[in-house]
Amino acid sequence: MLCELQVSESVLVTPPPTTQQPITSVTITTDQVGDRVYLEGTVEWAPAGLTTLPITVLPLSINLGVPGTFRIWRDAIGPAGVNVFEITDTSSLLNLTLSALVLPLTVTLAFNPTTTSFHFVDQNVPPGTHTYFLTVDVPPTSSGITTSAFVFTAEEINPNPPV
Repeated sequence: MLCELQVSESVLVTPPPTTQQPITSVTITTDQVGDRVYLEGTVEWAPAGLTTLPITVLPLSINLGVPGTFRIWRDAIGPAGVNVFEITDTSSLLNLTLSALVLPLTVTLAFNPTTTSFHFVDQNVPPGTHTYFLTVDVPPTSSGITTSAFVFTAEEINPNPPV
């Protein structure tokens, strides 16, 4: 049983884009002022499908990774909820295929699966039942992500006893 936990975390939370792809959610009840919620998760993910780029002009810069920003929301996704945590990870390139060595050519990109793990303590939880939502967003130029496996847990931590 976890009976004492002291936490100091720094998390940059930026305004999210309008589209959030939900992954999963967990619900937990805190029963007193001062309760905290320990959140932990692991997501195995990859950009959806292959990315194909027609190239007609050189030189060209190609991004060899697709970033995914994972967010945890308390009580609702978006403005009605509280964005308590976020982390960004990047899926790396698995394969790059060129159709020809003269213009025009087509480049096809395939990406590796990526495993992103995180943990966070929500320290400002009012008493009551709360649902935590795990979401992800990717750049608008990407077609989204696919998740092959995920785990998302929440644990209530009671206030530390007075000393």
